[in-house]
Amino acid sequence: MHSNMLTPKQKAIRISQIATIMRECQDGHCDETYLRNRGVTGAEMTTLVPRAVEEANAASIRRAA
Repeated sequence: MHSNMLTPKQKAIRISQIATIMRECQDGHCDETYLRNRGVTGAEMTTLVPRAVEEANAASIRRAA
């Protein structure tokens, strides 16, 4: 589903899901191929992934604190 068609709540859930995928990366390097293999679409790459990166980073900072 195109990310422009998601409600704000659905968008927040999807961002959280993508952030979880990024945290699961074994080597810490989530490239586009890895994300696509896990079901992230091209539209999500440009719209939701940047927000998911911020969320994943914030979560790791909270865990470290």
